[in-house]
Amino acid sequence: MTATQSVHAGRRYRRLMYGIIVLGVVSLFVSVRVDQYLAGLVVYAAAVVVAFGLYFYVRYSDSLAIADERERTLERRASHLTVQLLGFGSLFAFVALFILDATGRPSIGPTVETLLYTYTVFWVTWGVLRLWLKYRS
Repeated sequence: MTATQSVHAGRRYRRLMYGIIVLGVVSLFVSVRVDQYLAGLVVYAAAVVVAFGLYFYVRYSDSLAIADERERTLERRASHLTVQLLGFGSLFAFVALFILDATGRPSIGPTVETLLYTYTVFWVTWGVLRLWLKYRS
């Protein structure tokens, strides 16, 4: 199998993997709407397991490649821009919520605190991994 055929076959598996995940998410939302939570969760969990199994099959198969260098660069750039957008947007949102809370308008409840802790853990993890990668190379 040539490199081009390998990438085309890998793309087919990637589309199949994303389709399975979309099917699982849609089934979860539909099951919530019809009050069948357990059935939706079972279908969603099965879809995720199958998708991850497919991903690992393609990832560790010598004859298949999910993406070429151009697609990897595009995904890295999209991930970078998404993290920047959500990072700065969330930072401004949390500052605004703290200002509202300081002026006497209760705006920080348990849900916002949980989001703030999640936000903090995400950025601490990102920083630690960045330092590890920087000093490892």
